[in-house]
Amino acid sequence: MHVDAGQVIAHLDDSNAVAALNQAQATLAQAATPAADARPVFERSEAQLAQGLISRESFDSAKSTFDQTRTALEVARSALAVAQQNKDDTEVRAPFAGVVTAKAAQPGEIISPVSAGAGFIRTGIATIVDMDSLEADVDVK
Repeated sequence: MHVDAGQVIAHLDDSNAVAALNQAQATLAQAATPAADARPVFERSEAQLAQGLISRESFDSAKSTFDQTRTALEVARSALAVAQQNKDDTEVRAPFAGVVTAKAAQPGEIISPVSAGAGFIRTGIATIVDMDSLEADVDVK
C-alpha cells in the first residue's frame, strides 16, 4: 500500500487521552470566567487609586486577584495544549511517502518503542520503504 508523508497509518487507544483532553477543556472554561470578571474590577480599582478614591491596600487586593486569575487561565491553557498533544500522539503518521512493505502489528496488540522482552509486545507498527531512494549494490564481472 502506498502512503503519503503525514498520512495516518495507525490509531492507538486514545480513551485516556480523550478523557484528559475533556478535563483540560473543562478546566479552561472554569478558569476563563473568574479571569474575565477580575479584569474590570482591576481596571476600575486602578482608576479609583489614581483619583485617590481607594486605598493602596484595596488596589493591591484587586491586582492580586487579577494576577491570580490570569495565571490560572494560562496554566489551564498550557494543560489543554499538553492534553491536545497527547491526544494527537495517538495517531501514528507516516514520516515520509513510500510503500508499506510489512505490517508488524495487529489491532489489540501492545506496541512499545523498545523491546520489553515479552513475546506479546511489538516494537513497530509497519515498515515503510521510500522507493525513490532505493539503491542497489551489484557486482559486475
